[in-house]
Amino acid sequence: MKNSNNNKITKNNKAGAKGFTVIELLVSVSIFALIIALGVPGFKAFFKKVELTNALRTVTSAISSARYKAVEDNRSVKMCLENNKLVLKEKQDGDWESIKDFDPGEEIELSMNSAPIFYPEGYIVPLCSILVSGESADYKITISFAGRVKVVQL
Repeated sequence: MKNSNNNKITKNNKAGAKGFTVIELLVSVSIFALIIALGVPGFKAFFKKVELTNALRTVTSAISSARYKAVEDNRSVKMCLENNKLVLKEKQDGDWESIKDFDPGEEIELSMNSAPIFYPEGYIVPLCSILVSGESADYKITISFAGRVKVVQL
């Protein structure tokens, strides 16, 4: 004969209960929140570096586009800085008309020492340096007479 009283689990008997206690859940959530809080500054620094890298790519792309456009269209192309954007202008009917602009991003500051003109023969006058400044670092981009681009971290 079976003893049916031994196999029954009552509400008061917690021997077969499964799950976590409230304290275990609070400890795990607290540890998780601490890990997340410690990681946030690292993510911010990472995204600032990514933004600066994208700005450098934008500026070098603008330089390459200006040179290519001058050679392809057999017209002079001027690169100017307007409202923290690099603007390419083409000479049409004696005036410089805007043809394309390149935005490096909101948190990036640009400055140029001159507005270079890219000629159809492939050279650039005057020589130009562009300073790209972000929170994480500053870079200097120089354009040589032959159109070569050099990027140096300051």
